[in-house]
Amino acid sequence: MELKNIKKDIVNKAKNLDTMTTITPFKFLWCPHNYRLKITKKNLPILLNKEIKSGIKRITGKEPKHNKKNKIIIKNFYNLTIEINPTCIIIIYPSEKWYLLKGSMPEINTRLDNIVTKIERKCIKECKKIVKLFKIKAYFNSKVWVRNEDHVKNEDFLGKIDPNLIMHDTVFKKVYPEGIEFKSPFALKTFVNNRAIEMVAPEIAARLDKFIEVMEKNTEALHLEIYNKKLHQKVLESMDRSLIKFSSALEHLNSNILKAKQKAYRNRPDIKAYQKAYRNRPDIKAKKKAYQKAKDEIWKNMIDKKKTRLLQERYKQILKELEVKNVR
Repeated sequence: MELKNIKKDIVNKAKNLDTMTTITPFKFLWCPHNYRLKITKKNLPILLNKEIKSGIKRITGKEPKHNKKNKIIIKNFYNLTIEINPTCIIIIYPSEKWYLLKGSMPEINTRLDNIVTKIERKCIKECKKIVKLFKIKAYFNSKVWVRNEDHVKNEDFLGKIDPNLIMHDTVFKKVYPEGIEFKSPFALKTFVNNRAIEMVAPEIAARLDKFIEVMEKNTEALHLEIYNKKLHQKVLESMDRSLIKFSSALEHLNSNILKAKQKAYRNRPDIKAYQKAYRNRPDIKAKKKAYQKAKDEIWKNMIDKKKTRLLQERYKQILKELEVKNVR
């Protein structure tokens, strides 16, 4: 069997990996509860006058409380709880609304992100009203989630946990008989991803076994193809070396031919006669004589300079010797 046919067979077998028939869609209830968004503000005293109190009472039905820790707490402010601290504002989203999440893993992750974004927009919108009412300078670019409680129930795996069991972990806690609470949307997404891997793992293993089986059946043909490729590679490398030697010999031959042509050209009678006539021309002789004279003068000047330098060095040496004698 040729390698192309083997590849086609393997690809056709592997295409079945795209259809995982044993996976059932996820389906569970989720409640984003007690979300807390922190926004930094300028550290200035907060004035709680009658006008502000009456304005908040019209919205919430109650006047805001000023506790001992210099913190103003406003409850039921458009279904939110607002805490105004000396250095920050905390918006608490105490919703008990449950969302039904179902579908594939990417669909659930997208829906989670959309709902969390919607909650964040609502918190910022109502916080801006508080900022305007109290005349506070807040920095909305510094917003950060400081707490999240993501309650999950009616999930297949979680439903098997003992209702009386109570546990606390770094990413989740179980304090209610039904379901557990994750401590961030990221932890919830990680749980969903892990559950997806657990559900798809048997199907992946079965498909891999089939893939390995196909590979084992065609091992001999693959080895033969690899051997042929290595043999062809050796032949190509040998041809490449021969081609390099041939190119080198051809360059050497071209060089010898060029030298022979140049020598034959110089030995032609007409060329020799022309060169002799050119050298015997009066103007050429005069130029040659002038060139030789200039060359001789240059050499003479160089020799004179060298003699002068040697004499100067000898004179300095004599002076040093005289100084040494006088010292003695």
